[in-house]
Amino acid sequence: MEPIRSNLNSSVSDELDRAEEAHLAGCPEADFTIRLAALILDCILIYVGVSGLKNLSQALGVFLNHSPTSAWATYLDPNLTVWLSDHSNQIAAIFEITSKIVFVFIYAIVTTATSGGTPGKLLLGLRVLDSETGKKLSSFKALNRYLLAIATNVPSLGLIYISSQFRRDKRALHDQILRTSVKKVHGVR
Repeated sequence: MEPIRSNLNSSVSDELDRAEEAHLAGCPEADFTIRLAALILDCILIYVGVSGLKNLSQALGVFLNHSPTSAWATYLDPNLTVWLSDHSNQIAAIFEITSKIVFVFIYAIVTTATSGGTPGKLLLGLRVLDSETGKKLSSFKALNRYLLAIATNVPSLGLIYISSQFRRDKRALHDQILRTSVKKVHGVR
């Protein structure tokens, strides 16, 4: 049996991308309940990650507060260790805010652009695709989708998201505007 080759110059990853696109084109749109389950799972995973970062920030604050008496402080300028101690709460707060923003950015946008969905969606067998091309979203489109989802669903207390349950194509408002879709890939009923 000879392997299927559409172009002798294409790489293996190009062939795999084409096969994945062909497979995903035939997958059904994910319905409201499975998307809601993925959203709840994502919220739980984000909460765990953000809580860990909060604890890490608090530990950093305590560590910096005690820096003048630390053994490693002898290697630093005494003025720097005093400054670190005096500003430990501010440094820890800046670290906490920055790390949480980076974490949520990586969690929601980078994973959607690189893997086709957030970890919650991927665990439940869902993929976010560009409905026009059938490909994974670019980073820019994933960012816009995330921001638009927040902008449309938070003020409406999720009512706009719930309305996707009654649409034939099962797409939420942010999916309609950005021409994206969420496909059910495997296994989950």
